Amino acid sequence: MGFASVRASCQSCRYIPERIAVCLILLLLNTAGVAHIDHPLGKQLHDWHPDPAIVRTMSLNFDAHNGYIAVVWRPPGGITVIEGRECLKGPYFLFDVDDSIAFDTDADVTVELLFDRRTTGGFNIAYDHVIKPATRKVVFDAQTSGPWLSTSVNLARARFANRRYEGTDFSIGALGATHPYDAALDAEITLCDLRLHIEAAKDTNKEQGRLELSIANEGGEPDSARVGLYDDEGSSPLAGAAALTVMRYAEKVKQFPLLDSNTLWPGKGRYVFFVNGDYQVDLAAGDYELVISKGPEYRILKRQVRIDAGRTTTLRLQLERWIDMPAAGWYSGDDHIHIGRPDASENPLILNFTRAEDLHVSNLLQMANVATSHFPQYAFGDAGQYKSGAHTLVPGQETPRSGHRGHTIGLNGKAFHWQRENYYVYHTIAEKIHSDGGLFGYAHLGLGDLFHLDRGLALDVPFGHVDF
Repeated sequence: MGFASVRASCQSCRYIPERIAVCLILLLLNTAGVAHIDHPLGKQLHDWHPDPAIVRTMSLNFDAHNGYIAVVWRPPGGITVIEGRECLKGPYFLFDVDDSIAFDTDADVTVELLFDRRTTGGFNIAYDHVIKPATRKVVFDAQTSGPWLSTSVNLARARFANRRYEGTDFSIGALGATHPYDAALDAEITLCDLRLHIEAAKDTNKEQGRLELSIANEGGEPDSARVGLYDDEGSSPLAGAAALTVMRYAEKVKQFPLLDSNTLWPGKGRYVFFVNGDYQVDLAAGDYELVISKGPEYRILKRQVRIDAGRTTTLRLQLERWIDMPAAGWYSGDDHIHIGRPDASENPLILNFTRAEDLHVSNLLQMANVATSHFPQYAFGDAGQYKSGAHTLVPGQETPRSGHRGHTIGLNGKAFHWQRENYYVYHTIAEKIHSDGGLFGYAHLGLGDLFHLDRGLALDVPFGHVDF
């Protein structure tokens, strides 16, 4: 992969819905205190169920699909006992509501909360709204007296359809557990009780019809694409079984919201899914907006669709290019994707996803720190490449990576180069990747000194170790 491909990769990466999330991922697994957590987002389950409706409580280090960027700047929290109360103490927690109580609803939910005021100055609460992820910021009055503070928050039109990370429905985090970091804000909360009151949901039991959709490329062949389907308000029906299963970090999902940074999306709503040629789903009767895209080289298709009760609506749509960059010698790519491939069995599924964004070269990075690695690649070099037509999956690595010298990327290495001893001596890894004929560079440049990559660049650029 030459410089031209790297250049094309950097130019096209902003069109990927998960791109900002990938670039912002801040895993604190480099610290000794949490090095035992074997999950790329630092997931930990906590046996805390103050309300019978809460079936799972967990903590994560990072959440991009939140209405804001949640980032944990210290080791994750857990359960502690304060004056006889069992409390959650930590930066960021997510909660899963029992599906038998609320699932795919359109209901107002009141959340009653009890905090230890001595260690909590406020909180952010985010939830699965009917239209898009929503968040509320609550800052406590500095004059509040007493050790305990009770408050309630209304979550208007909560959907609770398991669309948050790891199938959760809402989250509560410290005011300081965000990006960018503000040292003046509390980095933790202490939450000692939580109760849910769910009002009657709106009637969603409408008569149904069926949509059968076929998507072809400019040559008339079935092709994969990104799809949005919205009612008049922008609400998205849950993706059907025929939608592609895609990876969002360490979980497989059918549907997720575009980040707010993706301003080019013309749909009324933000949730999208992916299809490979054909898609069938049963829908409530009514009018819908259909939006289809395939990377930056194709025109976005928009159609109004009417679904009649008891009838099938059939749509056969053909994508149209506005420019053909491969014909001019340029191939789109992304040099920073985190999707694990422990074996070759999921290659076709992954390629259908990356091809839906028209990524010709998709570099899937095995990520590591001084203690462990994530998103494994079953092979490196030619043996780890998977090609179908003009689209290719290529193994790579994101390591060495630390908050002391920055995160680095190795492309087209013949092996996964990692060393526990002298982990912070980056140039030895750069030399091994170069000896393979690969490229070595630094990630997250747009985030300034978040990972202190200025230190790594100052050490490695003068000696010619940095290609990009």
